[in-house]
This record gives sequence, structure tokens and C-alpha cells, in this order.
Amino acid sequence: MINRNIGDLIPLIGTTLGGFAIGVIARNGFLGWTGETFIAGLLGLAGGAFALVAAKNTTLRNEQKAAYRFSKNLSIVAPAILNGAISAVESIEHREAFPDEQLPEEDQATFGYRMAMVIRSRAIREIPPPIENAPVDIQIAYDRVKTTIGVYLDPNDPNAHPVDNPTAVKWLRTFSRELGVLHVLCHGYNERLSDTFNQS
Repeated sequence: MINRNIGDLIPLIGTTLGGFAIGVIARNGFLGWTGETFIAGLLGLAGGAFALVAAKNTTLRNEQKAAYRFSKNLSIVAPAILNGAISAVESIEHREAFPDEQLPEEDQATFGYRMAMVIRSRAIREIPPPIENAPVDIQIAYDRVKTTIGVYLDPNDPNAHPVDNPTAVKWLRTFSRELGVLHVLCHGYNERLSDTFNQS
């Protein structure tokens, strides 16, 4: 943590040294200099440093608050959606291994697509978008989930069509993996930030 912040102090140190050098040069130009200008400059630099630290702390606090809120909301819906996706894969694979002879062939062929569309619709409806100032890693993981939702199954895509059962299984597994990554990431934020932001 300290090493990472040293780079942020370099401009402040340079400004301090520059101010000191200018103060020394200016001192030689004034008779009866008492050091008030130098002290005023140092106080100004100290005030700037405090303002910089306060701004960084505020930004970090807002980012953590956004991460905690999103993580809390996701922790409510993600487990059920993941369980639904896993159950859908098992149902599709069971239906492929043991086809229901009483169902028309077309229903057999689109069974996986219909199951995947149920999970997709639920994900679109229930997974909240992250707050704008959420950490970048959460936004990237969420974007990957959102991108996966559109693959193969977007009914608004003019080229979309009911996919076969193996493709539906592939989509469900990819979606489950991406949502699982987001869920684990958010669980980590929840663990780290719950003491700070727990309001209950």
C-alpha cells in the first residue's frame, strides 16, 4: 500500500522542492526577509496535500460503497439463477440421453433452447447493473455476463433462431461460468466491506 502511494507523492515532493528553491532565490532579492513567505508557501502545499488525500479517500469510499451495494444485490439473485442454469443443463442432457417418445421431434430439438431462454430472461430481469462508480473489475465481469446473455439467444437479432440442444448446453455452461466469476468476485467484496457498510 505504501509503495503504491509513493508515485502519487512525487509531484508533491517536486512542488515542495521547487517552492523551496524559488523561496531561496527570492530571499536573496529581498532585504529584511523574515521567512513568512516560505512558511506561507509550505502551508499552502500542506493544504493542497490534504485536499488531494481527501479527494482520493472520497473516491475510494464511493467506489467501495458502490461495490458493496452491487455485491449485496447480486448475492440475493445469483445463486438461484446459477442453480437454475445447472438444473437446465442436467434436464437437457437427460432429455438427450432419454428422449420422450410422446413429444413431437420439433419439441425435442428445441427443448434446450426453451430452457436456455428461461434462464436468459430471468438473468436480464433480475441481475442488477452495477452502479456507475463501481470498481473496474466488477464492471468488466458484469459486461462479460451481459455479453454472454446476448450470444446465440438474442431474440431481437434477425439472424437468431432456436439453437440445438448441445449449443444450448454450451451457452448455459458459458453463462454459468461468467456469472459464477462475477458472483465470487462480489462475494469477496462483500466479505471485505461488510463491517464497513453493514447497516443492519
